[in-house]
Amino acid sequence: MRDLLAPVGLAYGGITQIRNQLYTQEFLKSEKLDKPVVSVGNLTVGGTGKTPLVDALLTQFEGQNLKACVLTRGYGRLNNQAGSQIISRSSSPRDCGDEPLWLARRHPRSAVVVGGDRVKSSKLVRDADIFVLDDGFQHLRIKRDLDIVLLDCTVPHWHYRPLPWGYGREDFSGIKRSDIVILTRVNQAKSEHVLEIKNMVKAQGVSQVFESRIVPLSAQELWTSKVVEVEKKKIFLVSGIANPKSFEMTVKGLGAQVLDHDVRPDHYVYSQESLNEIFSSAENLGADVVLTTEKDAVKWSELKSASNKIVAAQLRTEMEFQPQLTGIYGLAADKFN
Repeated sequence: MRDLLAPVGLAYGGITQIRNQLYTQEFLKSEKLDKPVVSVGNLTVGGTGKTPLVDALLTQFEGQNLKACVLTRGYGRLNNQAGSQIISRSSSPRDCGDEPLWLARRHPRSAVVVGGDRVKSSKLVRDADIFVLDDGFQHLRIKRDLDIVLLDCTVPHWHYRPLPWGYGREDFSGIKRSDIVILTRVNQAKSEHVLEIKNMVKAQGVSQVFESRIVPLSAQELWTSKVVEVEKKKIFLVSGIANPKSFEMTVKGLGAQVLDHDVRPDHYVYSQESLNEIFSSAENLGADVVLTTEKDAVKWSELKSASNKIVAAQLRTEMEFQPQLTGIYGLAADKFN
């Protein structure tokens, strides 16, 4: 059935290629910011690991005493028409979105700005050393000095066909605009599939290809930050993310006994009522721990624990690269100059 959509997908892919060419040939103008710009993006709709990569980049920049500014649209905030705003640790996820708030709380030395007009957002932070354009590969209105694109190795090849034939935001050949490609979730994919995707990328002329995986650090109790042991424990999973299967596989890899996984839509807005329902289900199954993602946890922080019998925890993670991903600021600064 999906192949019946091939003509529409090819037409859509052709239109996006024309748009890209109009920017390349400067018929459509891109605006240059006053500091280097690193774009983090992907080719497909859905989650590929962009936010964990932004997290890793901020850690790298902070280690160099650089102030980074993340420019993001703030997916998941209730008022998408609101103007640009700098996110603080005390901001509400309803106003700024879950991922921007998680980044702001994890990186207080960096700035995170949400807003539909990311050129205007950049003007709010005058002392930034570098800008990180979140989900920016197709956002050609801003000139970028380094384009990093992520490809999820757990999805089949047809996902890279243009919408609606597949899930591609553009034709796969668009990858040639990137400077660096990062293959994500390689530990959850077959090695031959990872090699196929890597060869597809290199066939488009991209030589800088890295592999990555999400590494669990620890489970922490939500309202106390105490470390929670999950190995051999009965776990009730809850997630509202784009790739819940990846989260489940990571938890099972820790030796946990996953009783059930309550999968909510991506960027799901939790209420006290929905949290009460979650804990009621967990109690009925005899769970020891209700475990969620860091992205979901920022929305739970405004609510109250719904059980005295079950621990509520979040799984802290980080992105690991092979080979090591270093020197990103230098690469962007060299092109900026």
